[in-house]
Amino acid sequence: SNDGSKQTKDYLNIINKNTQRLLDLSNQLLDFRRTETKGFQLNFVKTDVLLWTENILTRFYKSFEEKDKDLQFIKPDYPVEAFIDREAFAKITSNLLTNALKYSQKIIRVEIKIADSKFTLTVTNDGVLIPLNQKERIFTPFYRLKENETLPGSGIGLSLVQSLIDLHKGTISYTHTTDGMNRFIVSLPLG
Repeated sequence: SNDGSKQTKDYLNIINKNTQRLLDLSNQLLDFRRTETKGFQLNFVKTDVLLWTENILTRFYKSFEEKDKDLQFIKPDYPVEAFIDREAFAKITSNLLTNALKYSQKIIRVEIKIADSKFTLTVTNDGVLIPLNQKERIFTPFYRLKENETLPGSGIGLSLVQSLIDLHKGTISYTHTTDGMNRFIVSLPLG
């Protein structure tokens, strides 16, 4: 009704964001459970991956701007078409972007490439490096690094990402870059 004070509007915005966060977490838990019980059915559709990724990124632009983060999207000059489940790919990409937003200092880089009948989605950020001896454990349910226990999160996001990628017959890996950044590499078949 637009008749509240600025403070009331601010509180309502906080309530809205927290409610959305709870809904997102609930949906993540349900999706995670469905992937574990093989109840998650994918609907593969020929998709312009670059266009779909740009669509996903638009949801994050405001958050990156508000937190003064530099988002770079590196893509080829030619179309990248693949058969993917669009919603599952959106969940994969959104989770990696949410983590990059949460844990980065300043820089987030998203890159798409094609090679050997696969395409890769790489998300790189300049946050505190994940120890390489933990790189397999970060994909297990409810696992959280000690350094990040004070930050919001449930520890199921990367596990859900792993499950959705497995359903696509793809892979995900984690490594450090030569310039000391975190790098997640998702590789999915084009066909």
